[in-house]
Amino acid sequence: MATPSTARSYTEVGQQVSARLAPAQLQPLQTNADQIAHYIDRNGLNGLSVDDWMTAIWSLHAQQRLLWKVDPVEKSAKEKAAEDAKKEQARMVKDRSREQAVNNNTAAVAQEKAAKEAQELKSLRSQIRSRIESYRANHPSVGIDYARTESGQTALRSVLASKVGGSGSLEQLLTRVTLLNGKDALSAVSAAFFKMS
Repeated sequence: MATPSTARSYTEVGQQVSARLAPAQLQPLQTNADQIAHYIDRNGLNGLSVDDWMTAIWSLHAQQRLLWKVDPVEKSAKEKAAEDAKKEQARMVKDRSREQAVNNNTAAVAQEKAAKEAQELKSLRSQIRSRIESYRANHPSVGIDYARTESGQTALRSVLASKVGGSGSLEQLLTRVTLLNGKDALSAVSAAFFKMS
């Protein structure tokens, strides 16, 4: 099990550092403590981070400024290679999870865009249908002139057909409405509607 990076107290930091250094042991001297504390403070590191303590210890060890009770043992080439492979594998897992997060985000954006486009298309078709079906020709004495209403709605369907291509019933024409031609078709049907009214 990996040791947590941040401890709750300096006592816990000391225990975790000792565990990570084993079998090496620092001399329990104030000189060592002062050197490490000075390095952590000077470099702006976190005093409760075990990783930062290990960075300070190895840096000071490289400068031969620490006193050891039991000297650290140099890792063999095989141990270094295994440790490097482990770090590389961890980096690859992190990169893969980052890529998946980006892909998931891209898919979510594409889904959201498709949903907005579908809603916009549904709205355009609904507005066109409403404009054509709401056309009514009035007769001066009877009210609605059904023959003129039907011919007017047919004329509006013709305007729609000219914009979307094809012919047929209103349902068939509406299936040909797309986001590319929908706004143009709606404005042409609306203009014809107001011209006939």
